[in-house]
Amino acid sequence: MNGVLLIFGLLFLMGCVSNSPIPPVSDYQPKQVCFDSICVFVEVADSPDERSVGLMNRDTLADNYGMLFVFETEEAHSFWMKNTLIPLDALWINGKYQVVDIQTMTPCTVDPCTVYTPAQIALYVLEVPAGFAQKNEIEVGDFIQFKGV
Repeated sequence: MNGVLLIFGLLFLMGCVSNSPIPPVSDYQPKQVCFDSICVFVEVADSPDERSVGLMNRDTLADNYGMLFVFETEEAHSFWMKNTLIPLDALWINGKYQVVDIQTMTPCTVDPCTVYTPAQIALYVLEVPAGFAQKNEIEVGDFIQFKGV
């Protein structure tokens, strides 16, 4: 009787094991936004809570790192720099993965804060350290690619 229970127990446990393979750690692909000549490692802010906090209260942002804001609809998504301590370039990107506006935003030190609104509608906004676009010769009209996003 104990042998029968052992066999049923083993069969039950085998049924609980998933047949889908677990990807090895080496298959991890970092999230990046890439231009012709350079890629930026990004954190993705794709929920209202993540987008509302963004890069607030951070005192550094490494070169070639940034935050990608992902929205549900293409609109003229405005940004401000309340509680943001570092100057940033904001690159608005439309649903065709084309840069439609670039603005350098400075930390807000006095209320009311400046509101930065794009010239065209966008589905994504990439924030990177100020000067990134000029340094890397990124211009309105350039296209991007996502990797791992």
